[in-house]
Amino acid sequence: MIRAMNEGDAGDVLQIYAEGMATGHATFEQAIPSWNEWSRSRLPKPRLVAEDEGGVAGFAALSPASSRPVYRGVAEVSLYVAERARGCGWGRRLLEALVEAASGEGLWTLQAGIFPENRASLAIHAACGFKVVGRRERIGRMGHGPMAGRWRDVVWMARRGEDTVVSAYDGVDALFFDVFGTLVDWRGSIAREVEAMLPGVDGDMFARAWRGRYQPAMERVRSGGRGFVRLDVLHKENLLETLEQFEVESLDNEKINHLNRVWHRLDAWPDTVEGLQRLKNRFIIAPCSNGNIALMTNLAKRNGMPFDVILGAEPTQSYKPMPQTYLGSAGLLDLPPGRCMMVAAHNSDLAAARECGLKTAFFPRADEHGAEAGLDLEAGEAWTFTAGDLVDLASQMGC
Repeated sequence: MIRAMNEGDAGDVLQIYAEGMATGHATFEQAIPSWNEWSRSRLPKPRLVAEDEGGVAGFAALSPASSRPVYRGVAEVSLYVAERARGCGWGRRLLEALVEAASGEGLWTLQAGIFPENRASLAIHAACGFKVVGRRERIGRMGHGPMAGRWRDVVWMARRGEDTVVSAYDGVDALFFDVFGTLVDWRGSIAREVEAMLPGVDGDMFARAWRGRYQPAMERVRSGGRGFVRLDVLHKENLLETLEQFEVESLDNEKINHLNRVWHRLDAWPDTVEGLQRLKNRFIIAPCSNGNIALMTNLAKRNGMPFDVILGAEPTQSYKPMPQTYLGSAGLLDLPPGRCMMVAAHNSDLAAARECGLKTAFFPRADEHGAEAGLDLEAGEAWTFTAGDLVDLASQMGC
């Protein structure tokens, strides 16, 4: 929930401020202020905190832009989210609430100075109606963090009280979803079946090794080295190589085929079905996956994923990240790319979709590869939306 800040929040607010300072992309300040120092430099209202089951998850407050009476309605935004809660949508919700509360305090312009490297903050402010009004070049020398000693620019963004916010999802008709890793847990699902079928084989290692052959196999198709074949075919070829790698010789062809179809039996992440059902109420929803039609259909049926249509590699005869996969999927719905949004837990997938003109939405799946792998644990770009999971994305998109 979002509520008014009180004196009891002082410790949490200063801790979150310190976490932001530690990133080196939040402020030029080098010392954590006392609560009295921090409070004196902010307007008494509005001051807001986000609170979840773990306590205070973030805060938003305003500082006066000037002591001159003519600027009494202009204030500068302070927006910070706790390290543990980043990527969960709290930044946008706090800023939306701050904008609404500011209108009742006689404030007509809100402004924010943001380091250009802080792409997440730039995206959040843009989504809440702030516009870039200028750039102060080499305005200050950084004293801490990864850019210590360097002169840094600051991007200035502003929003007037009467400005109408055009939501990032206005004009979007269809949502395209990556599936493996984004909607379903391939690693955990495969590991469980492998260990049940092949006692003594490390299921997690087997799953990773099998998946490791995924991109090289598709690249032979993308490069023109072979014609288009369904992913089921590539999966079986890769499975045979993986069985040889693990010195498994006990499976007959029937068992090999059964194991290969484990990709049709993957388990959805806990938030997947609820998120899809909510988004389906407002948008066309479809997989845009490298999986073939039968594979996607069986996954949807098994997990209750309520897709409107199956799109992606087999319908377009191309594997992501080839442009035809995204553009062809939009074309099959008779939609321009700009009215479609790619949703994925993989930054590279979103980058390719954005190059084709699609809007983008990211949320992390730390357990896809395991957090220790360090892959796609946070948004790598300022995507159209960044969320904590699929349910959070649905909330951000008004569903």
